[in-house]
Amino acid sequence: MAQETPRLSVRALSKSFGTVTVLDAVSLDAERGRVTSIIGSSGSGKSTFLRCLNLLETPDSGEVLIDGEPVRFELRGGRLKVSREIQALRASLPMVFQSFNLWRHMTALDNVAAAPIHVLGRPRKEARAQAADLLARVGLADRADHYPHQLSGGQQQRAAIARALAMTPKVLLFDEPTSALDPELVGEVLKVIEGLAEAGDTMILVTHEMGFARNVSDQVVLLDQGRIAEAGPPAQVFDAPRTQRAAQFLASVM
Repeated sequence: MAQETPRLSVRALSKSFGTVTVLDAVSLDAERGRVTSIIGSSGSGKSTFLRCLNLLETPDSGEVLIDGEPVRFELRGGRLKVSREIQALRASLPMVFQSFNLWRHMTALDNVAAAPIHVLGRPRKEARAQAADLLARVGLADRADHYPHQLSGGQQQRAAIARALAMTPKVLLFDEPTSALDPELVGEVLKVIEGLAEAGDTMILVTHEMGFARNVSDQVVLLDQGRIAEAGPPAQVFDAPRTQRAAQFLASVM
């Protein structure tokens, strides 16, 4: 039986800022319906890696493939040319940021419906109905008409997750989605992400929540100084790391 093409493949992805190499030939596969957690110390390249996947940062070299098809982009004057193809890519790989990034002048419902209307061209009525369903999915049915300043941090992050889901993504990207939350609000966001994992959504998750990464992930990747220091199933990475660097890092955070 032929092996299924990974939902997302990364081949030798590299990125530097000036003389500092942030990503050094990073390669990995994200299988369909699987969760990949990326862990590592501050400055190891985790967030830059995510941002290179949907071209919020332009990689210097390497390749990203979605369903086996390479992502193509054009530089103009050294800057990324934002084309319809790039907009489609970002819709396929939406990111949930640390700081929510909701539009302050819009209700939760309008935040979720906006991109499907303006980027995907969906009818307004259809997009708003979908937005209501997604807010219910993340436990915010009774907050649809609230503005971001009327929501707690956890509620804002759940609205941001609903907004990402509204793009019918191929892979959901999470950049430390609980790092800006008060400790008592972390659990409600992690519960939503767990539900997405159980539903079979493909996700790549940068997180500092080691227990959560162990429980929800199919694959854990440790980045260290822009390189993959360890990768494998959670039991192997957390309980029997094969490299000294992985053992040192895990001993310092667990």
